[in-house]
Amino acid sequence: MMALSLPVGLIGGAMAKAYYAEIASLGKNNIDKIARLTFTIQKKLFVIGIPLAILVYLLSEMAFVMAFGEAWAMAGMFASMLAPFVLFQFTSSPLMEVINILGTQVVYLILHSLRIIGLIALYLYAYYFQLQEGNFVVVVSAYLSLFYLLASVLVFSLLIVSKNKAGYLK
Repeated sequence: MMALSLPVGLIGGAMAKAYYAEIASLGKNNIDKIARLTFTIQKKLFVIGIPLAILVYLLSEMAFVMAFGEAWAMAGMFASMLAPFVLFQFTSSPLMEVINILGTQVVYLILHSLRIIGLIALYLYAYYFQLQEGNFVVVVSAYLSLFYLLASVLVFSLLIVSKNKAGYLK
């Protein structure tokens, strides 16, 4: 997970800073522009992320074996299983900056608290039912993919609510 998340985190972090600077300069009163920019960024992230996720899915096992040796074949297989999660993390993480601009940090806290609680529940489930490693990785990948997909939906929902609220106040 770390081997995949580190590069994605670095690239996503850089994109998030640039995105934050742009939406911060627009200000909270330009929700329409922020929404359009957010949608455009989301599309571009998917255009970049989908081919990369496909490459990770197809080449991880071979790449891990070539880089680290035969003992790492299983890690490469797990990396392939995590490709969907990496895609959704890459496409949604920068968008979380909208939460800062809208001043709804409590939403950010709740969202990531739910992520941690869900992961703890998955670990306990895997332990209790003695899930095999591969099955556990698939379940974690599915959970985190869904989490990041819903996080993107939440960002767009917050923008819609803020836009409607701003329209109502005018």
